[in-house]
Amino acid sequence: MERFYPLKGNMSLDALLEPLPDRNAPKLCKVGSIIDSLQDPYKSALHNLLIVSYDDGGASDEAIADRMKTAGLPVGARTIYQHRKKRCACPEQVAA
Repeated sequence: MERFYPLKGNMSLDALLEPLPDRNAPKLCKVGSIIDSLQDPYKSALHNLLIVSYDDGGASDEAIADRMKTAGLPVGARTIYQHRKKRCACPEQVAA
């Protein structure tokens, strides 16, 4: 006897067809993930904001967090600080 399982609610069998995430892909922090997802000119603009430290005349972590929030990319200043200091999960080439 064949069993039939009816779809309920918002179930979608199409999810079974989607590829699984690559387990070997580099892990990124929230800031790194955002940078990775953007395209130029936004990617380079954000990278340029992050690369120059506050001590060297760059924007503060709080100012960058405010700018990102305005752009619809809410990230905490502490997360930005960790990324800028390379104390996050990002590989070297992604970290600012």
